[in-house]
Amino acid sequence: MIKRTIKETVSEYDSDGKLIKQTITETTEDDDTIYYPSYPIQHPTIYGVEPTCVCNTSKEQ
Repeated sequence: MIKRTIKETVSEYDSDGKLIKQTITETTEDDDTIYYPSYPIQHPTIYGVEPTCVCNTSKEQ
């Protein structure tokens, strides 16, 4: 779960540079999304033996 608090401040000034209005908005967000890792998960080997490939290279027909 991710929780965010966003605080936004907006200030308004007159032509002389004096602050005339300031608005503060605070927002709280809760994110219940389940995120999965972006890397591949390594699967355990079966019975401790790595998979192998046997290629038939003979030219018998």
